Amino acid sequence: MDVLAVKSIVESVPDPEIPVLTLGDLGVIRGVHERDDGFEIHVTPTYSGCPATRVINEMISEAVSYTHLRAHETDSYL
Repeated sequence: MDVLAVKSIVESVPDPEIPVLTLGDLGVIRGVHERDDGFEIHVTPTYSGCPATRVINEMISEAVSYTHLRAHETDSYL
């Protein structure tokens, strides 16, 4: 699986607070980078202290796990 495929999967994850919007719609996925051991996913919360940040990271992990990808890491950046 390549970076564009992973980014597409991650961007299709619904927002936990407004499920009619996706993380891609919100523009919070800042980048997906391939590493030797898997992928690194950069997420920027919609605002500092967003209570949904933990849930968003969990939902990303769940979506990625269904694809049987190699290891991945999700980082939040402000």
